[in-house]
Amino acid sequence: MSEVSYGFDAPGIMWNLIFFGGLTVIAGFSIPFISENTVLKYIGYLIILVSAVFSILGLAVFAYGLKGCG
Repeated sequence: MSEVSYGFDAPGIMWNLIFFGGLTVIAGFSIPFISENTVLKYIGYLIILVSAVFSILGLAVFAYGLKGCG
C-alpha cells in the first residue's frame, strides 16, 4: 500500500519562518561587526538565538510535511 501525502500545513507560514528567520540570523551576525557597543553586541547575539529558533521551527514543519509522523 502506498503512502498518502497531504502536503504541507500552512505553507506560507512555513516559508516565512524559514526565510525571515534566516534573514534575521544574518542581520544578527552583522550587528556585532558593525557596532562597538557591548549592549548592542549582546542584543545581536539574542537576535541570532531567537531567529535561529524560528528557522529551526520552519525547517521542522518542512521535514514533518515531507516525512510525516512515521
